Amino acid sequence: MDVKNYRLMEKGFCLLANILHRQPPGIPLFVNVMSVRQCVHLVRQALAQSHPAVFLQALTAARPLVSKQYLPWVYRCEVVEDLLKVACCQMTDLHTSLCHGRHTQTQMGRQVDWQYPLVAFTDLITVCCRVCGESVLRSSSEMEERQWMNVEGTLSLLVSAAERHLAPYIQSVFESEECPPALKTVLTCMNELYSQTGRGMTQMSLMFTQSGVIIQAPVVKYRAAEDVCDGIDKFLENVYRDLLEDITPRNPALPSWLVSGVATIKLQSGDPCHLLPVMEQSEDAAWAVLMMLYFSYLHSHSWVECCDLQSLLQCFLANSRDLSGLPPLVIRCLAFLVACSSGDAVANTPQPFQYHTGMQHTVVI
Repeated sequence: MDVKNYRLMEKGFCLLANILHRQPPGIPLFVNVMSVRQCVHLVRQALAQSHPAVFLQALTAARPLVSKQYLPWVYRCEVVEDLLKVACCQMTDLHTSLCHGRHTQTQMGRQVDWQYPLVAFTDLITVCCRVCGESVLRSSSEMEERQWMNVEGTLSLLVSAAERHLAPYIQSVFESEECPPALKTVLTCMNELYSQTGRGMTQMSLMFTQSGVIIQAPVVKYRAAEDVCDGIDKFLENVYRDLLEDITPRNPALPSWLVSGVATIKLQSGDPCHLLPVMEQSEDAAWAVLMMLYFSYLHSHSWVECCDLQSLLQCFLANSRDLSGLPPLVIRCLAFLVACSSGDAVANTPQPFQYHTGMQHTVVI
């Protein structure tokens, strides 16, 4: 590393990553904690390198170094936080140099695809998140106050890293309606963060809603493999759970109809006309569409014109046999969307009014 032989450094850290990854559990690789810390120091130095290929291999080596029981658990969050800070800074610099055209020539004359370091970085965040989860499971008698603060600080850093590097990737992918190979890895990481941080992801959930991610997700599902669809469904459930916390704080569990409806919906495109068949598909799917529209309008992403929204509501009402039997959440969504479709109402309008569908239904709000 002192002579800056990048090609040799790349090979060395590639070898180190393979050794760390393949070492059988239960067979010690390091003679003591000090030798592990020396290895961590070397990986940290490589993470600070501006050379993309070396940085990529260092990310790959950091994952098994953190995830396996090489370090006593009392030091792991400390190591995780230190490595993450260095990796996050380098990811920002690397993205600046690689995102233009997605490929850039390296110092060795080869090309580096931005998705490779992104996937390696995402894997590292996922592993670090699980390490924090394992630490939280430790009883309070085993963990000092300073160590608890380390866990909370690391989780906060993980959320910040995801917001800076993973959330924009999800937004761009869903906007393009593509399904690149890295999407599955990124979704797995985001779902792990949701499960470990609780309400720590609320701002990101709002950002996903305001940018139209929850609208484009069913379109991406239409082109995605089954395992990616499962990841998208879990991701949407997590986003909806955060959003529902603000309106139903005493009932954190997602309604079963919403889980079922989210899994059902796949759209050929974002055109509102493709929502009409979904309204007729099943009750769960129709209710989930209302929920999707509700949060989109509530958070200023009114992508459906008033006339199209009226058509969707008329279709919903025409296929609803018993309006009095609708779940309270669905009634709330329906009332709000009827107000939006009138074009002259706002979310918190207290005065009642009637909406005539022309199909022997009158909704009184």
